[in-house]
Amino acid sequence: PKRQYNIGLLGGKLIYNDSKRGYTINSIYKGDLWDKNQSPLCSPGLNIKTGDTITKINNIKLTKRLSPNETLVNQANKEVQISVLHNKDKKSKNYTIKTLSRCNHLYYRDWVEYNREYVHKKSKNKIGYIHIPDMGADGYAEFHRYFLAEITYDGLIVDVRFNGGGHVS
Repeated sequence: PKRQYNIGLLGGKLIYNDSKRGYTINSIYKGDLWDKNQSPLCSPGLNIKTGDTITKINNIKLTKRLSPNETLVNQANKEVQISVLHNKDKKSKNYTIKTLSRCNHLYYRDWVEYNREYVHKKSKNKIGYIHIPDMGADGYAEFHRYFLAEITYDGLIVDVRFNGGGHVS
């Protein structure tokens, strides 16, 4: 049997930065701000932004050869300490955050919001957008979440790409 490692996820895209000797946050997957499973980097009071750099995890210095994922093996859903070098004031601060075991919900929400903004912009705010991920509870929730807001536009794109099927009522 294959060994499975549960990597603690930070909910962002990190890229090694030679000059800052750490992993610069290229993007933060926001997800839903009210969801308890939001990106740990978005936790209230942290004020961590894209452009900031993570230099240590659990007091282990990150290098080009030692990535955050390696230090986060078996750290899913656990509290870890990260050292962040803030881009604005060039000061480093330590934070305790709780990692995630999955980020699918963050990727999905950011993808839907990107598509909504794209459709609104390209149509000069004349077309609305809704994605229906399946024909079950999640799909119904997505429809309910966006329909009243998006129906106010002249047209509406109902995106069913990657729809997982289910029961249509």
